[in-house]
Amino acid sequence: MPEPPAGDGQVITIDSAELYRIMLILIRAAGLMALIPIFSGATLPVMMRVALSGFLALFVWQVAGDLGPVPPTVVGLVRAGVHEMLVGLLMGLASRLLFYGLEMAGQVISSEIGLSLANTVDPVTHQQTTPFNTLLFYFGANMFLLTGADHACIVAFARSFEVFPPTAAFDAAIADRVVSQTGRIFNTMLQVSAPIVAVNFLVNLALAALGRSAPSLEVFSSSFAIRIFAGLIVFGLSLTLTAQHVLSELQSMPETMLRFLR
Repeated sequence: MPEPPAGDGQVITIDSAELYRIMLILIRAAGLMALIPIFSGATLPVMMRVALSGFLALFVWQVAGDLGPVPPTVVGLVRAGVHEMLVGLLMGLASRLLFYGLEMAGQVISSEIGLSLANTVDPVTHQQTTPFNTLLFYFGANMFLLTGADHACIVAFARSFEVFPPTAAFDAAIADRVVSQTGRIFNTMLQVSAPIVAVNFLVNLALAALGRSAPSLEVFSSSFAIRIFAGLIVFGLSLTLTAQHVLSELQSMPETMLRFLR
């Protein structure tokens, strides 16, 4: 009888430590992909996001280093998985702060110039939003891709295993750092919307004075067009300042992601 091929009958063994290491990296990558700008939106199918998480884990797997011993119990495995998911979500939250601030600024601008009722459906979140919300979000998203901030976030993700390995424990200082860093949302909102708010205040003040001095004029009916016109002009003039602030926030985004952990 012919002899079987030399490869038949061999048992493939998988190192449990290496499998555990890949699992931790994949779970942390999934947490990051759940919140990171652009890639976490509803426009990407769930399977696409899972695939991106797998590719990210594959890239980082070769440089992550030793991630600690395999827990001897199922409870230890679950605890390690939850730990990594929380780390990934924290890093994703740090990368979203700028976009939360831009969306808040868009809401303030729309309310100030009288476009808060002109709601549209956001294709990413499938929720009602104002035109300036959508405009500022995609403005930040384009700069996020054009400046290479997405690549910097991947580098920060790879460094996170050195800064905060799976064996590191969460403490109260992390919560304090997260709360303090979320103030950047309001900082972005104020810096982007402040010029429009200031001009709208001056326009309303001038219209109020004109209405008191000339009551026969239809100041109230014409104020809507004036506020929208003045707001659009100031928004266009201040777009360069907005771009500078967005660029500054994008450059510090990788450091912010790591600051949430250490």
